[in-house]
Amino acid sequence: MWSEQQTLTTAGPGLTFNATSGDLWFLDPEQCSWTPDVRLTVDEAPRSNGAIIFPPLKGAGHLRLAGRMLPATDTPSARDSMAASMRAAADALMSSDGTYSHPDRGSLTVRLEVYPAFGGAFRKDFVLVLIAADPGSW
Repeated sequence: MWSEQQTLTTAGPGLTFNATSGDLWFLDPEQCSWTPDVRLTVDEAPRSNGAIIFPPLKGAGHLRLAGRMLPATDTPSARDSMAASMRAAADALMSSDGTYSHPDRGSLTVRLEVYPAFGGAFRKDFVLVLIAADPGSW
C-alpha cells in the first residue's frame, strides 16, 4: 500500500494517500486492513434437535486506513491543518456517501465508521475506519 496512490472523495475535502508531493498521507500496509463481514442466519430446527443454517451472505466491509501524515512544511500548524482536513472529510462522510478508490481493486462507496484518531507529538500517526455497505468483489 505504500506506493499505490489511493483517494477518498467526499462532499467535503478529499484525501489522497501515498501521493508523491505536497502534504503526504502515507498508508502503512502493516496497519491497514479490509474486513468484510459474513452474515449467517441460524434458526432452531422445529420439533427436533439441531438447527437450520441458511447460506452465508456477504455483509458490510470495514476498511481500516492507518499510517503517517507528513506535511510539506514540518511544523505543528501544518500537522494541525492536515488533521483538520481529515476531520472535515470524516464529518462529510457522516452525512453523505464518499468514494474510496484503489488502482487495482476499484472503487467502494463508503461512510465513516470510526472518527479519525491521531497520535505522536511531532510525527503524527493516523487511523481512519470506513464502512462499505456493499463490498462487492473487493
